[in-house]
Amino acid sequence: MTLPLVEKIFSQFSESRIFFCHFKSNNRLKEALEGEGDLDLLFHKKDRAAVESVLRECGIIRFVRSCQDSPADIEHYYGFDANTGTFVHFHLYYHLVTGGALLKNHHLACERELINRSNSNELVPTPWLQDEYSLLIARKMVESASLLESIFLWREYDHFLAELIWLEQKLKQTSSSENETIPLLKEIPESLFRDASLAFKSKKSWLKRRELGKMFCYFLKPYQIRSSFVASVSRVLILLKKIFKKIQKTNKLVMPQSGLLVAILGPDLSGKSTLTQELGKKFSKHFQAKVIHSGKPPASCLTFFPRLFRRFLRLFYLNERAVDAANRKMPAIIKKTSLIFAIRCCVIAYDRMRVVKKARNKVQKGCLVFSDRYPGRILGSPDGPEINSMRPQNKVVQMLGSLEEWLYHRVSKPDVVLNLTVSLGVARQRNESRSKVDKETDEYLKKLYVADKQESIDGSISHTINTGDKLDETLLQACSCVWKELEKT
Repeated sequence: MTLPLVEKIFSQFSESRIFFCHFKSNNRLKEALEGEGDLDLLFHKKDRAAVESVLRECGIIRFVRSCQDSPADIEHYYGFDANTGTFVHFHLYYHLVTGGALLKNHHLACERELINRSNSNELVPTPWLQDEYSLLIARKMVESASLLESIFLWREYDHFLAELIWLEQKLKQTSSSENETIPLLKEIPESLFRDASLAFKSKKSWLKRRELGKMFCYFLKPYQIRSSFVASVSRVLILLKKIFKKIQKTNKLVMPQSGLLVAILGPDLSGKSTLTQELGKKFSKHFQAKVIHSGKPPASCLTFFPRLFRRFLRLFYLNERAVDAANRKMPAIIKKTSLIFAIRCCVIAYDRMRVVKKARNKVQKGCLVFSDRYPGRILGSPDGPEINSMRPQNKVVQMLGSLEEWLYHRVSKPDVVLNLTVSLGVARQRNESRSKVDKETDEYLKKLYVADKQESIDGSISHTINTGDKLDETLLQACSCVWKELEKT
């Protein structure tokens, strides 16, 4: 079933008199309309402003590739269908630029003919079968002419072969009038298309396909963007860049300007960690997304040994670990060693500042970052400054308290805050089902949820989400909130 968002956009194109066609992979068009795979749409370049206007009105957002210099006339847009929680990928072409996975080096100047000859009586116009067949053979033959592109072609060979066979079967059923029209790529002899089709279907040696690919490139030389030598060097450089980005795990789509730093806040047992992880998984399937834990940041080189020392202390005072967060009561060992407590607070403040700073750097590169908890600036707030809230008398501890507050004030504010709420009854059920040894007591939960103080960060956009429902419903609501804020960026 076609997604409501997709149907709405194509209806808008029709009302705005914007002509286009879905020019490839039409054997999987039904799945693409349901959100599986991408929609490859070719438009007239003169309609570019109108297309972008329709997409903006429908909440569709533009993303860019971080690991590849894509042609200016090929763009990636994504939409979020709030009814199903599905991301829809609109792959837009304003010029018919084709090539392999690494480099698109041929501009086939036949956009007008392809769009004008498409079947415009459908929701999604598709090219004439003969035109689509010619384009498919030409595209894959150009890829076969390059060793590097052939490797990437081999990964999707089964999908390509299924599309080729599907088109040939459809062509046998079509009327002869369509087949008698002027060929879309009239420069290439018809016999060469037949030879190429046989070579692909019989899975002949790569050398044979490469030889045919070179012949296609010879006939398509007028449409070549770069010289053969420059194209070969460019492919090697792009491949190295892709490998480097793959190792760094930064090879996905990013926002063109700046991403979003989302903080997930809420009381214990509200589902912060679960929701943060689920958001990271869902968005990272399509975009560059990262999950961090600002409440429990990893140790840095500077704080590794102080935090290691604290672990040794906890081995000796294992029964004194629990801290009553509702009343802010200090364990006995902490009272006796307030200097150690102050040093610990400063160490954690530094690590929190550091992890948020690294996250902000990623956001500036277009990445989406989801933070489980977030450092606050208000004295005594959760994950905020603690030392001075105890009103220490020791001068050294007071100095450390000032240092701690200074570190927290250096933490940048998140772009969006998701405040999670849940009823006391649901919190009790979750606490009972926990596998951890030191579960929260019923008395602690009562104090925590009776207070019902909602965390907030001044200057950040805030959304309240009730996590008492099923996880899928909560995740859908959270994704909708994040997507609304992405639309504003």
